Amino acid sequence: PTTSNDHNTGTLSASAFTAEVNNSSRSTSYYLRAYATNSNGTNYGDQLQFTTEDIPYLEGDEYSITKLSDLEWLSETSARWGDDFGQSADIDAAGTSSWNSNAGFIPIGNSTNKFTGNYDGGNYSISNLTISRSSTDYIGLFGYLENSGVSKLRLASVSITGQNNVGAVAGLADGSSISQCAVTGSISGADNMGGVVGSTQNSNSIEDSYTTADITRVSGASGTSIGGFMGHAEDTQSSVRRSYCSASVYYTGTTAPTDKGFGGGGTFTLSSYSDNFWDSEASNQSSADGATAKTTAEMKYVGTYTDERSDGLANTWSFTDHPFDDDAGQEEDEGIWNIDQSGSSNSGYPFLSAQDAAFSYTGISASTGILTSITSSGAAGRGFIRNGSGETISSAGLCWNTSSTPTIAHSKTTNGSEGNFSSNLSGLTENTTYYIRAYVTTNITSYYGNEVSIRTPHITSEPSISNGKYQIGTLSELAWISEDMDRWGYDYEQTANIDASGTSTWNDSAGFRPIGEINGIQFTGSYDGHGFTIDELTINRPGSNYVGLFGYTSSATLSNIRITDAFISADYRTGVLIGYSSGGTVTNCSSSGSVSGDNSIGGLIGYNLSTTSACFSTANVTGTRNVGGLCGNTGNTTITNCYSRGSVTRKSGSIETSIGAFIGIVYEPTIQSCYATGSVTYEGATNPTDKGFFGEVDEAVENGPSCSNNFFDQQTTGQSSDAYTGEYNSATAKGTSAMKNLETFTYEYDGQGEGTEGLDTAWDFVSNPNDDSANNDDWDMSSSINDGYPYLSWEDGEDQSLAVELSFFKATVNNGSVLLLWQTESEIENLGFILENRIRGESEWLIVDDFNTHTDLTGHGSTNETHLYEYTDNKVNFGCRYEYRLSDVDYVGNIKKHPLIEVFIPEALSSLLPGQFNLLNLYPNPFNPELKIKYETGESTEMRITVFDIQGRELIRLVNQNHENGFHEINWQADHFASGVYLVRFESGRSLLMRKVTLLK
Repeated sequence: PTTSNDHNTGTLSASAFTAEVNNSSRSTSYYLRAYATNSNGTNYGDQLQFTTEDIPYLEGDEYSITKLSDLEWLSETSARWGDDFGQSADIDAAGTSSWNSNAGFIPIGNSTNKFTGNYDGGNYSISNLTISRSSTDYIGLFGYLENSGVSKLRLASVSITGQNNVGAVAGLADGSSISQCAVTGSISGADNMGGVVGSTQNSNSIEDSYTTADITRVSGASGTSIGGFMGHAEDTQSSVRRSYCSASVYYTGTTAPTDKGFGGGGTFTLSSYSDNFWDSEASNQSSADGATAKTTAEMKYVGTYTDERSDGLANTWSFTDHPFDDDAGQEEDEGIWNIDQSGSSNSGYPFLSAQDAAFSYTGISASTGILTSITSSGAAGRGFIRNGSGETISSAGLCWNTSSTPTIAHSKTTNGSEGNFSSNLSGLTENTTYYIRAYVTTNITSYYGNEVSIRTPHITSEPSISNGKYQIGTLSELAWISEDMDRWGYDYEQTANIDASGTSTWNDSAGFRPIGEINGIQFTGSYDGHGFTIDELTINRPGSNYVGLFGYTSSATLSNIRITDAFISADYRTGVLIGYSSGGTVTNCSSSGSVSGDNSIGGLIGYNLSTTSACFSTANVTGTRNVGGLCGNTGNTTITNCYSRGSVTRKSGSIETSIGAFIGIVYEPTIQSCYATGSVTYEGATNPTDKGFFGEVDEAVENGPSCSNNFFDQQTTGQSSDAYTGEYNSATAKGTSAMKNLETFTYEYDGQGEGTEGLDTAWDFVSNPNDDSANNDDWDMSSSINDGYPYLSWEDGEDQSLAVELSFFKATVNNGSVLLLWQTESEIENLGFILENRIRGESEWLIVDDFNTHTDLTGHGSTNETHLYEYTDNKVNFGCRYEYRLSDVDYVGNIKKHPLIEVFIPEALSSLLPGQFNLLNLYPNPFNPELKIKYETGESTEMRITVFDIQGRELIRLVNQNHENGFHEINWQADHFASGVYLVRFESGRSLLMRKVTLLK
């Protein structure tokens, strides 16, 4: 080197001196000589050589990472793991596959020396990073983050294998932040594994990040905290926001999961995990914690993330150059996210705008917004039109059909324009899927936006009210209850069998919405099924809790409900009739079909805290823990005279033991005179032998259950015993023949070897000589009914009869009145009858008469003889079709409704002679505020009808005109008159008539 080179110190000294060499390049050899210059020239000293180290530059407060060797230095220099770093170029890490004897890259940070600094990726990428350490924990680019931060980094095409706590960005994050990071490639491990981070603890924050990396649990591993985005969330303070995952999740060597689409396990709170999504199709996962499921099409649609009406979106994401990304629908010049709905960039999924080439629009484009206010016949939608061309827009709007890819040849609106617009779809059909696209037509052609779909809900109809109770006779009336929480405190009674098979396609195949829910309002009213059935009810909500016909009841009264051939699928606290019951009573109810879920799953009730009597279930039950034939979980309540006959199955992979033929787990209930016959099996494991009645008694209880006179069939259940027979007298094992023998339930054990062991008090059977009470007749038995097992006496059976059996109920019209006739074959404790009618098409039933006011409607008590009843209703209108309903009332006040009949009242033909006048009806009397007046004249005559008060003072003249002969009707509207007695005078030719009426307000 000479003084003409770029580098010299310019130091002047007459003796020894020191100098620093600066601005050198990394991993470069330099030659060095001392020199001195005076008037005679320049002299040089001996030449030396040195080579600079290959380490990052320290620029300001952070080290600059520009190439793979910088990363290598960082990974191997734990002394620098508390410093800050900034990446300033894309790095290809393909060479890491052969590092360290093919173990690959050494993670930055471990459980001994954590990475506590910050790493700013500068929106650059690290591609093809390989880590292959299957027996090592804390694996990722960063193995262990503590109070650290990683941002603006893209990890592309990674291949990462570890054991526990495995994630592309970080194996474990402790009190750290991760933002604007993207991951593609593949990741595998045993537990606590996710696409972005393996585990989090102590208030981490993850925002605006995504992963498409495939996740695989290695063969032989048993961990389940494995998720598409993150593995395990240790605490409730960590948060993940505005992030998504489209990664597939697999278990090798065993059945793949279905609930790991985003978070794998731990604690996920709604407030901390918000505005996140996962692709339910690409991931092979049907549910997940911490995010909302979307289809692939929805994941590739900008409105999913930017339209505040999108399901699961509380706060819109920040997108560049797209509509619907804030309340005003304005576009941002620079946002964190972008999307190319043509699919050219990132396969159509959102990408971080600073890390990928921004997508720009050309020509004309249309975007379709999320639809809201969806009813059975219409919906509210909106769109966005951009015109970046010289074409002239002639029309725009929304088009739709039922087969996908709608065009303007199908149904459409025409009120759209450039920019944002709103359109309302109308004329839709209930319970139907529609596909919608925004469109714009120009002078050249038509352009279409992305496609969205909706499914219109089923029709609901408001039921009528009778005696203060809503009358439920159709599926649409049953749905009316479930659709509005304000209706969950009313009283209901069922009036007909209901075919609920249509519910299988309701709510995007989620089925019927349960009545009552934990996050809203519980059902607190009453529902009397009156023995009518609800058939083929479907509720298919695998990720939901508190599921059944009634999801959550509180102090409710449910009785006489028959649910047949139901299909119920949910998560926690699920039963065919009730998911969770708190207080109240459940009597004379039954269920059949199938019910499945995870925790607290029962054939009739999932989690039971209600007094339950005279109920049964034959539904097959499947779950993971707390699973039972009648109830999954039972607290401090009473269950009497009940049975279960459906199979009980523990799902494969579960290790729980709280699975029982009758109840899964109990605390301190009282259970008497009950039995179980359903098989108890463990999928994929050896079946138990001691679950004949209870699965488990909770170890935390102080006293345990109080049980007496209960039995189970040890042959059909496959259970030789019940683990709690000795300690709590839970139930006694019997063979099938004994379970079908009347003496088993009625021949009390005397302690000396005589009678049925396990029977202290005889069950109450119909007409049973050994029955010590013989007054309630709770049970009955027949070899041809219920496979010979005892059945409840209210069930349809050989010895079962209705309180009142009708031979017929009919009506005939007689001279403007209706003659009603009915005959009973037998009656049991029949006080009498109630007659109601309504004009067909009207909702409210009106009481015509009842046994309290008319002796012709008084019953005959208990009798096996036939009795004919008749009643004449002359308070009817001509030209109307009436529906009549007959009900009987027993001694304790139970009301049983019988099928309806109809009758038409034709226009009458006069039989009066000339000069005659006939008053047909004043109805109702008393009245408020309208009085109907019907009369007949035999000739053309001058007619006057006048109202007087009780003192004889004229108040109003209702009629004063000539009438032709025939039938006539007028109404007196007495809104402005006071309550009291009035006189109505009729004058017609030679006829004069006076009637007294009463106005009650």
